[in-house]
Amino acid sequence: MPENTFELVPGRECGTCTACCTHLTIEDPALNKPGGVTCAHCVEGCAIYTTRPPVCRTFFCGWRQIPELGDDWRPDRSGILIRLFRSEDGQDEASFIVTGPLSALGNRNLALVVAGMIAAGVRSILVVPGKPATPPALVLLNPTLSDAVGAKDIAGVTRGLNEAGRLAITILRQAGTSVI
Repeated sequence: MPENTFELVPGRECGTCTACCTHLTIEDPALNKPGGVTCAHCVEGCAIYTTRPPVCRTFFCGWRQIPELGDDWRPDRSGILIRLFRSEDGQDEASFIVTGPLSALGNRNLALVVAGMIAAGVRSILVVPGKPATPPALVLLNPTLSDAVGAKDIAGVTRGLNEAGRLAITILRQAGTSVI
């Protein structure tokens, strides 16, 4: 599951969603942009779409890649931006970036997706942003949720996601930043 080496769901387009244009940190000489800050080129969509840098051309969120996710999973609708990639240590990874209210963590469908990732051996991380341009809180979900996933206890996975959200808020407060 390395980023940029996957099949896209046929017919699924970003449309008016620009969640990645705001919530992702872009560390690329062509477009350095902190997380939580909307890209300067994002004006009713991408103003430089035809000439956008490769980092933007090759990024597609999990909703564009995972056929099982319905239209309600588009990041601007679900409040969760899924980023799939292979980490530097070669581990498949899924980041679940909260782009809306923390109540999105109570969504049963989110619990099912996270459980599926963990069951498949994918390192799964909850990312809760703080103030724009500050580091987000990262919570590794696998150790906390693996028992509930193994028991196929989706309610337990949902409880674990909510606990991870509370932990993320604590991390942000300890770092002296507020939650979005």
